[in-house]
Order: sequence, then C-alpha cells, then structure tokens
Amino acid sequence: MQENSGNEMIKILFVCIHNSARSQMAEAFI
Repeated sequence: MQENSGNEMIKILFVCIHNSARSQMAEAFI
C-alpha cells in the first residue's frame, strides 16, 4: 500500500513538471 502511494506522488510530480515545462515552451513560441 505504501509503495503504491509513493508511486502516485511521483506520478503527480512528473505531471506537474511536464505541465510547467510545456507552459514555458508555449510561452517561448508566443
């Protein structure tokens, strides 16, 4: 159970980093 929650946290962090990077790329294009 604990291992699963850890994976969820990593997944959420990865999504946040991915979204922020994509936002910066979008700003650069604009």
